[in-house]
Amino acid sequence: MFTLDVDGNDSKDLVLGGSTYDNLLLLINDDASPNLTSSSISNQQSDFPAQNISTVALDLEHFPAGYYFDVNNDGINDLICANNSTSLAKNNTNVWHYENNNVTNNPDFSLVTTSFLQEGMIEIGEGAYPTFFDHNSDGLIDIVVGGYGYYNSAIPEYYVSSLWLYENIGTPTNPSYQLVDSNYANMNTMNLDLGNNSKTLGLAPTYGDIDGDGDIDMIVGDYIGFLHYFENTAGAGNTANFVLNQARYAGIDVGNNATPQLIDLNRDLLLDLVIGKENGLFTYYENIGSSSAPIFSFVTDSLGKICTRRFFEFNGNSVPYLFDDDGVYKMFSGAANGYIYLFENIDGNLTGTFSIDSSFQGIWEGIHSTVNLSDINNDGKPDMLIGNYAGGAAFYEGGLFTSSNQKIEDTQSIINIYPNPTRNTLNIDFGKNNIKNSSIEIMDLLGKVIYNQKVENNNIVIDLQKLPQGIYLLKFKNNLGSEIHKIIKH
Repeated sequence: MFTLDVDGNDSKDLVLGGSTYDNLLLLINDDASPNLTSSSISNQQSDFPAQNISTVALDLEHFPAGYYFDVNNDGINDLICANNSTSLAKNNTNVWHYENNNVTNNPDFSLVTTSFLQEGMIEIGEGAYPTFFDHNSDGLIDIVVGGYGYYNSAIPEYYVSSLWLYENIGTPTNPSYQLVDSNYANMNTMNLDLGNNSKTLGLAPTYGDIDGDGDIDMIVGDYIGFLHYFENTAGAGNTANFVLNQARYAGIDVGNNATPQLIDLNRDLLLDLVIGKENGLFTYYENIGSSSAPIFSFVTDSLGKICTRRFFEFNGNSVPYLFDDDGVYKMFSGAANGYIYLFENIDGNLTGTFSIDSSFQGIWEGIHSTVNLSDINNDGKPDMLIGNYAGGAAFYEGGLFTSSNQKIEDTQSIINIYPNPTRNTLNIDFGKNNIKNSSIEIMDLLGKVIYNQKVENNNIVIDLQKLPQGIYLLKFKNNLGSEIHKIIKH
């Protein structure tokens, strides 16, 4: 619920949202007492804010909530409506923005968009799983995002899961992405749940040349633990054309929430499969076939004797991403708890125990995190995309590892920024970091630099009083590289 003066009589009217309906209910207060101490509801309006012919009534399934504040910084409060439910609710076009064309205490609303802010971001509904893949072989790295699905009350499953293709329309050093296909490879038309002859959910793609013909094929995991093989029939150098080759590929079933990665784990020049799953462990299938006719043989369901499920958690939801860092394998993983895990001591130790960092750089972007890496701006450093269960993704610029195989986090992760969130000042303690030739920048979310300074002391204080409220990025750079921290100004 929230209050506002909808009719300019100085008394506050009441707006209610509820879990059992899709609209907002306005209760009109006709209090005419001198001190406004005699509130009395005389009328109601069930299609708020449609109080005039030009306004569209809210229709948002289910449990809508309203928020009355100044969205565009013009000094007049506007109306934002969104779901107050975490499931079984509209989740990809569910932030309605009504602009107030009059005054705060006598509003005149007009609907601007039903996807406020969402239209400018990756937003696929529930459970984003972003993967880097050059779909058109133009040398620019694109993004394919799988996920649990977006809500649709008109179908028996309630959710529709598909792959979303964001094509890189930028340059090799300045990537830029736009959505070109919300049903890539026609995934939401296929009944991949063979047991129920229905569509499946929770899609997690991985890419590699499985059949040795020079083009990149696709394997997709799903929420019931199976894998599905899509052959690329386009040929090397062409835009990918994926055709379903085998559902429930190779009879592999890891339980629930299969998140596969094709990777030559044992370095025998054949692609193997490492698969994350609901219990937080990692399953390893070795390719004992050939580069053109793979045979995936089960090795272990507890690779590295590691787990992303803490002892007090019900699920782990491991999501592997192995990568080669100067000849040494390392593995990131997302988790149900949202933290990013880093595993090392992998090469020559596939039957042993991997080392573990259970909170890499303190990054947390929301529960059910997923990780993927690629150097999308060709600066020699891997960039990171992190998906989350809210259906979006966060981007972290490269600088994770140096060419000498030393992690930047070893020298920079101890930076202490406080208080954060802050209202006025920001204190930065650089600890034992090398501050020679170092600097900091503060950028808005569009990348515009709004503050910069050389770092000459291990402790500095920045005055943020003149900055508007919002989220900003603080970038620290020194001779070893750079790292970025999110800061919030209240």
